[in-house]
Amino acid sequence: MELVRHLSPEAKAEIKALSGPRPKRFLATLAGTWATIIVAVVFSHTLQNPITSLIAIYIVATRQNLLGLLIHEQTHYTGLNNPRGDLLVNIFAGYPLLVIDVENYAKVHLAHHRFFFTDSDPDFVRKDGADWIVPIRGGKLAWLFLRDMVGIGMVQRLASGSATSQQQDNFRRKHPSPAGAKLTFLITGVSIVAFFNLWTIVLVYWIVPLVTILPMIVRWGALCEHLYGQKDANVEQTSPIIVPGLLSRIFLPNLNFTLHAYHHYFPAVSFNNLPAIHRIFLREGLVRRDLLFSGQLSYLLFILRGARRRADGHTSDRSWGLRAKRY
Repeated sequence: MELVRHLSPEAKAEIKALSGPRPKRFLATLAGTWATIIVAVVFSHTLQNPITSLIAIYIVATRQNLLGLLIHEQTHYTGLNNPRGDLLVNIFAGYPLLVIDVENYAKVHLAHHRFFFTDSDPDFVRKDGADWIVPIRGGKLAWLFLRDMVGIGMVQRLASGSATSQQQDNFRRKHPSPAGAKLTFLITGVSIVAFFNLWTIVLVYWIVPLVTILPMIVRWGALCEHLYGQKDANVEQTSPIIVPGLLSRIFLPNLNFTLHAYHHYFPAVSFNNLPAIHRIFLREGLVRRDLLFSGQLSYLLFILRGARRRADGHTSDRSWGLRAKRY
């Protein structure tokens, strides 16, 4: 990682102080996420209004995405670094999402870090295709979102990108959840839902956002995360820096995941400290200005305009003849 080598000793010391688990912030975020879900569902169910139901479904989907991102945090032990940390995160974040848990996510994600953008990177292999290459035309992006909304994209992602057996051995957890923990959770959850007859609420306000809205959010997050299709490229070449704006934080919160290059540089830094890392890099003059964006809308317009310019034959380079907003 070429840019990291140019950090001053003072900057490295600051970053070291920002590293390590941040359990209080992690738990506060987890609690706030569930509080938002509960309030949205109770409010909507009380009103029994189609508009508020749609709003609640969207809000729940965005918070389901946050639960997934908290699993990502725990994968790097920046959340709960204790023997029961993985189990607690699985109970309150992983198992409710049905198809993900800390242990299995770690096998894929840590392989992505170690074998970045090579044939041994399961995330890169899974996203090796035209559907993940930007710039991308608006019509095609809308079609991909529609496919995600009807479940096709989720099925494809679940069927691809698995870690190899060797990678699974390399990335075993220090304190994995007990065998049978997920099954116990599911049996308990189904029993509670059946006892209180909560089937309709769970279907409308949990399953519907989980299989429709959430996959679209996950796709968009991946498109913001890296510029795929560049085998053997490094983090600097493939990772835009998208500084969250007010609208992004309100309508599509993502725990600073769009500051993703810094996460690859310093995976031991918690999500809440990534903005501080960005400020350090700005001060040190180490931010790539051609891949720096103010908000997710700015990045969306960037890739759509880039697709139009490329289709018109204006440019074929990676910057697509455009520049991101300067700070």
